[in-house]
Amino acid sequence: MGIKMKGWDKARTSFHTLKDEYSSYVNDAVREHTDEVFQETQTRVPRETGALAGTGLIEPISTAGEKISYKIWYGEPGEGPYTIDYAAAVHEILKAKHVPPTGAKYVEQPLIESVPNAKARIARKMGEAVRGAFQ
Repeated sequence: MGIKMKGWDKARTSFHTLKDEYSSYVNDAVREHTDEVFQETQTRVPRETGALAGTGLIEPISTAGEKISYKIWYGEPGEGPYTIDYAAAVHEILKAKHVPPTGAKYVEQPLIESVPNAKARIARKMGEAVRGAFQ
């Protein structure tokens, strides 16, 4: 005598699918969040000429596994008027005058402000993954 569970094979397959796609769902959520933060940095980066804003990039650091991260940065490598050092100086000099909403801390402040939304976004994406795996 044994116990028969109706639908167990389908459930087991769904769990395996969810496990296999977990990293992808988390990556999507983190990338969407990073894109949102980047758009806000574009609003806040000082725009005397607009050239510094044009150097902004999102760089994937790790997009699989347990640690998924992206880097937002401004400035061009090497020499020139809008180097990484220049972008860092504009970011850090708090006394510099800028036309609002632009100003110093144009990356750091939007990132700090976004933290409460990050958890909710990732939880929502994981909910979508679970629902999708068991349909």
